[in-house]
Amino acid sequence: MPVFSRRIPFSSLSRGYILLLTTFFAIFLFSGTWYARTRTSAFDTYRNDYLNLSGSEATEEQQKVEELLYDHSLGPQSPSSDTTDVDDAIWDDCRQLPGADRILLIIKTGATEIYKRLPMHIETTLTCVPKYLILSDLDQTIGANITVHDALKLVTPQTRTHHPDFQLYHSIQNYHATGQDIQTLSSPAGWNLDKWKFLPMIHKAWDISKTEHNNTIDWFVMIEADTALSWLSLIHFLLPLDPSEPQYIGSPAALVADSSSFAHGGSGIIMSRAAVSKVEHMRSNFLEGEVDGPSSEEAYDKKWEDHTSEICCGDAVLSHAFAAVGVNVASARPEIQGDTRLSLPFDTVSGGKEYLRRLEESLKGKVLHTGGGNGGFQEVGDDLWCKRPITFHHVKPVEVDEFWRFQEGFVERENGGLWNESFTYRDVFMEFVWPRVTDKKNNGVKEEDLQIGARVARNDWDNMSEWWKIELKDQSEGGGVSVVGAPVPKLKNDADQEALEYYTAQSVFSAQNCQWACERRGEPYAWPNDPYLGECVQWRWSSQGKCHLDRRIRLGEAKTKEDQHDDEGKEEKWTSGWVEKRVREFVKRRGDCHGPIEQMKERLEETKSGRGEQESSVDGSEAGR
Repeated sequence: MPVFSRRIPFSSLSRGYILLLTTFFAIFLFSGTWYARTRTSAFDTYRNDYLNLSGSEATEEQQKVEELLYDHSLGPQSPSSDTTDVDDAIWDDCRQLPGADRILLIIKTGATEIYKRLPMHIETTLTCVPKYLILSDLDQTIGANITVHDALKLVTPQTRTHHPDFQLYHSIQNYHATGQDIQTLSSPAGWNLDKWKFLPMIHKAWDISKTEHNNTIDWFVMIEADTALSWLSLIHFLLPLDPSEPQYIGSPAALVADSSSFAHGGSGIIMSRAAVSKVEHMRSNFLEGEVDGPSSEEAYDKKWEDHTSEICCGDAVLSHAFAAVGVNVASARPEIQGDTRLSLPFDTVSGGKEYLRRLEESLKGKVLHTGGGNGGFQEVGDDLWCKRPITFHHVKPVEVDEFWRFQEGFVERENGGLWNESFTYRDVFMEFVWPRVTDKKNNGVKEEDLQIGARVARNDWDNMSEWWKIELKDQSEGGGVSVVGAPVPKLKNDADQEALEYYTAQSVFSAQNCQWACERRGEPYAWPNDPYLGECVQWRWSSQGKCHLDRRIRLGEAKTKEDQHDDEGKEEKWTSGWVEKRVREFVKRRGDCHGPIEQMKERLEETKSGRGEQESSVDGSEAGR
């Protein structure tokens, strides 16, 4: 998978601090002394509070980890860049953040939904975005001065006239011309029409960047109308990246037809100036298939329209167009991703004792360049906690508003009104999930004093548990229950194994039984000490005899009367709950993203990107002046 090309900014103030520290360190070495660390180290706190280890267990490792955290070995040098914009940045105005005026935000929507979804973006997202482009399937003006462009005008007349996918397009144009309500045309046919917008969208954005923005656009960022965007996180994500390198960034998905990867459109797509330029250069100089003298652009468009007709998805077409010029998708997941705050899975395995211990050992090996020796340990994919979210997908207008208000609140509350630091998924969890999966009356209770039976439960609620699915089998299948999911090794003690099997078999008969089955899968009961298996932290029970358990925390959503039916049309009501003790233990172990493990991860990233060496070279040049 391609990696991002980065440019590293250094403020003058940082250079001064580093110069001062360098001088102090030199004196330190010369005198042959070293500061004795008699205080409690960050690692001590981590061992004692998060892993519940102390004394002899921690003593052996303490010196190794402190050496690790203070190791300043340098990695390969990163390319330098002009940092004037960052040095002189304005951080109290979201429209004037560094690089903001070099981003063109593209919102893709449709005429049948535009009045449902776009107004909230106008009131929230676009108040911070100085340059944006709204593309749809109809030219129109929203409000006083919001221009909406018809992206499909760039599709060749032949395709627009004859391809069946464009029947809806012609109806939209007719309804608009005759003053009819376009929203009544909303139908699944809109999906078929939507795929034709992706590549023309890029051509239109490139043209706008030249004619209206004087070739000043470094980044083309596309979102859907049902995508929530953190402008704060986007700015900080793009700051170190180099737009002069061809970069096509998103949340990769796989196209089954040919196993190719593409950036999922609903999650958001980031394209550098250099990447879009390569596509547009090929379009302007295209020769293949020219017959009877069509222009290069017409021949190029016809080729890709034929391709669009053959596959399902416009975002896959866009990916193939980038691949044709040698630019492949680079993953920015989970920063760019397709979940809502309701469906985000916070994997508690990443907060388990054994997992954290193994992760620590692995990171030490990597950062110290000792080869690791991690025994095959692999980090949990898409570990969210300390990452900085940029997008959420499938959001309703009210969720766009709530997320925007959360971002504004974070800036005021945590940053004193400045946009110079972004939030993490931890902040999202604590704002939107934590208050709804814990009981506030237990906020002062220590985790170890909280009973395993303490729970928070909701009727007519689906928290999307699915790691283990226990379901009542039909009598025609022999009765009993089926269990699908992560295999659980047999417990060493026969009595413990019998108890686990009993609670599993009984779990399908009531919400209370389902809760008990969840509780049995983890401490304080007998449970395998496996860093990947995890403990059950939430459950959901169905009136149709289903008990689904999960190691991941999701909030989920209410089930309306219309939703309360199974695949066969039978009434099915869901009750969902969370094991509060384990939720609280997970949050405590993960901490606030400033612990030793996070420091090690940051050091590893610096080593990989060469930031340490770049800082050293800049310091040297400053010192010589």
